[in-house]
Amino acid sequence: MQTQNNCIGVIGTGYVGLVSAACFAHLGVMVHGIDCDEKKIAALNEGMMPIHEQDLAPLVAAGIQRGRLSFSTDLPRMVQAVDTIFIAVGTPSQEKTGAADLSFLRAVALSLAPLLIAHRYLVIKSTVPVGTSAQFSCWLQESNSAAQFTMVSNPEFLREGMAVSDFLQPDRVLIGVETDVAQAHMQQLYAPLSEQGTPVLFTNIVSAELIKYAANGFLATKIAFINEMASLCDTVGANIDHLVAGIGTDKRIGPGYLQPGPGFGGSCFPKDTLALQNMGKTAGMPLSVIDGVIASNIRHKQRMVDNIFKVLGNNIRGRRLCIWGLAFKAGTDDTRESAAVFIVNALLKAGAILQVYDPVVTKEKWAALNPYEADGLIHGSSCADAIQGAEVVIVLTEWPLFKTVEWAVLQPKKQPLIPVIDCRNLYNAVDMAQLGIPYISLGRPTLMPMMQEP
Repeated sequence: MQTQNNCIGVIGTGYVGLVSAACFAHLGVMVHGIDCDEKKIAALNEGMMPIHEQDLAPLVAAGIQRGRLSFSTDLPRMVQAVDTIFIAVGTPSQEKTGAADLSFLRAVALSLAPLLIAHRYLVIKSTVPVGTSAQFSCWLQESNSAAQFTMVSNPEFLREGMAVSDFLQPDRVLIGVETDVAQAHMQQLYAPLSEQGTPVLFTNIVSAELIKYAANGFLATKIAFINEMASLCDTVGANIDHLVAGIGTDKRIGPGYLQPGPGFGGSCFPKDTLALQNMGKTAGMPLSVIDGVIASNIRHKQRMVDNIFKVLGNNIRGRRLCIWGLAFKAGTDDTRESAAVFIVNALLKAGAILQVYDPVVTKEKWAALNPYEADGLIHGSSCADAIQGAEVVIVLTEWPLFKTVEWAVLQPKKQPLIPVIDCRNLYNAVDMAQLGIPYISLGRPTLMPMMQEP
């Protein structure tokens, strides 16, 4: 089988791999998606999505229909058909050290090595520590000294919930190469984006690997900072909304990632800050700012739990609470490292009965990811369903649906009004007060009394 120009393979059909494959196909590239999970591949070829991501399902369906996108478990056939192979497998945190676990990446190298009898560009899209591309090259050569390849680093900057638009309309495309030939090859592949004005930035491979971590480390720092400022506002009587406006309008700071919440989570920031911390230690260059960000986020999530306990009179055993939101952020069904999951688990451990609702994290999705946390968790079918009989509503994910609920319908004034603990600052405190709803949020004046134990 001859290789085709403008034809790529993508190893890994998880979040990054699937989005990248679908978007490249949309840009006119022939894409072969590869995964070892036969059931997942079969589902993808039927247009069934393994993740919830805006605009992804129609993009995959269109790619398949146009013959530009296919999914298979046949790695040798894919390697024969393409000249460029993107590698997008997981790099989770190691439990003991926090370092990135490269075992999936090594498995890919060992599978690819005997197949590289003709030259291929190997593009690592997974988030990997500095030096990983060089290590990947060593794995290949140790397994097959005759393997022919060129390494490239092409980190992704995709926000869950906005991944398709982030790929097709990115702030920049970052590519790490070591040769002019590799640069020209990647420039041609990304021509559809550069022609629309997207900056394509080239650097060496080590710098590209580090830039990805630096970007996520900085964004996590902004989140940790504003969460600490919200807690300080609560303590001294300042208003976090005014503080955000006061610093966010400074062009040197900007308003992005200055929205207080229950703590950062997801598949990127927690593991990438840990990996960055580990890289610093390994290099003999401790990163005290990142150390502080990690510790701050842990403290902040626990502070959210403590605040809920305080509002409820410090005893919640047997009490029925309503939880809105399980995903780590709106727009995704991802609960990995979600602050909402941390808070839910703490409340369950304390004996609370939780009535939860998330528009995309279903009971089945939750059970698959958290099989050990079933007792005491009741999944509602709607906001109204989850609130029935509860003593308090706790908002943990910033779904637009939650922001637009009609409180007058959910809480008729003829009934005792249920307090709202808003960990996302979705609502206007004055509006809630006018409705007569006891309301507490982050870093803003508290408009509710402490609740007593029943």
